Amino acid sequence: SRGLGDVYKRQALSFLVLIITILPKIKLRRIKPILLVVFLALISINGYLCYSLVDMLKPMIPSTLMLSIVYVHTLLLIVLTLAGLLYNFVFSTKASWVLTMIVLLIFFAEVLRAIGYYGIAFENVAVYLARVLTIVMGAMIIRYSFIAKTEEESLTNKVF
Repeated sequence: SRGLGDVYKRQALSFLVLIITILPKIKLRRIKPILLVVFLALISINGYLCYSLVDMLKPMIPSTLMLSIVYVHTLLLIVLTLAGLLYNFVFSTKASWVLTMIVLLIFFAEVLRAIGYYGIAFENVAVYLARVLTIVMGAMIIRYSFIAKTEEESLTNKVF
């Protein structure tokens, strides 16, 4: 069986692919500077909370390499969340709203999964909530694929 490090590496790679797909669609000149500051402040607060969570998990992570992978995974998750929020702000359509919901479901499912798997609080409840959010996220991905999108907001460009 594969270890938890493999799971984090695969998820980090999938987050990176989503980030690479979303970021070229975001035009920062459409965003007012004050709103960009608010977005960055929210992401900074979330980043601090996520890294605090990882610091709580430190004693349970077996190696420094695995801890580094978890930190990279967390950083990519935060960047993905920011990219999803900015994408929704730039396009403000039904498709962008669904994509933002997908990204937020990924974020909350990952946080709940970490809380449950590492036994921080309410282990079973957190894991089952994470699974429910993952199922809802899958349904949202299917919904997103059927929504008509303009060429500008479409994410079907080749990544590599």
